[in-house]
Amino acid sequence: MLYREIQAGKTLEKVIKCFWMLQHDYREEQHTHEHLWADANGELIFSFGEPYYLKTASGKQVLPRNFVIGPFKKELRLYSDGFTGFVAVRFKAWGIYPFAREPMTTLVNNIADAETVFGDSIKRISRQMADKKPEEKISLLQGYFELALSETDRKKMASMPIAMKIMEQKGVARIADIIKEFRVNARQLERIFKTETGLSAKVFARIIRFNHAKNLIQKNCDISLAQLTYETGYSDQAHFSRNFREMFDISPGEFKRQMGEFMKNRDAYNMDVAFVQD
Repeated sequence: MLYREIQAGKTLEKVIKCFWMLQHDYREEQHTHEHLWADANGELIFSFGEPYYLKTASGKQVLPRNFVIGPFKKELRLYSDGFTGFVAVRFKAWGIYPFAREPMTTLVNNIADAETVFGDSIKRISRQMADKKPEEKISLLQGYFELALSETDRKKMASMPIAMKIMEQKGVARIADIIKEFRVNARQLERIFKTETGLSAKVFARIIRFNHAKNLIQKNCDISLAQLTYETGYSDQAHFSRNFREMFDISPGEFKRQMGEFMKNRDAYNMDVAFVQD
């Protein structure tokens, strides 16, 4: 398995978290799918090789070759039946908005065709990627978004400083304090966040908070439930555990156990990755 991240650069760092590439054969027993956790950041993905799909009650929902993953309030799993790969853009929570032709609220918990979200220019950039190496494809994407950003109204990103403040506080932020600090009322805050991220400020903070808890477990699978509860601003362990399960469909205790097993056996996975995605 190959996974690499490439920094966005100064021009794009306000809207793009990173560019990344993935190559993998999903017929291998150790890694059969991509497990994406609840996340406020959107992704633009160009897939090559065997198609990706979602499992549904009626079978498979095959995804478009080029697709957008919106902000998700629940986990998401992508499957493939053979060798394939991604070249992708991971946006910051407010980063899709300056380029999107669709309202951000339509992308929440949704996977959409990239052309629907970004327009016909996606066809052109996809054709230019044909027969290129992954690094060359990412270079094309960087150039495309640098030009696109220069043609948009950068003042649209009113949610950015507020979202950054919430992220700095690891999601443990009182909405009343945010309203006071940024001199907006509750209705304005709701409108700004829904328009530019698709999420309310409260849901955004909740996603940040529980991803912080997940990251703490990934760094130290022996961390206590009491410490996790404290770090996420909860006073009640049962309340924290219940909300963790609601977001990730797994209890913090079970996630700790799984991470412990993974860390013991990670050498057997032979994965060339920069972070634990699944």
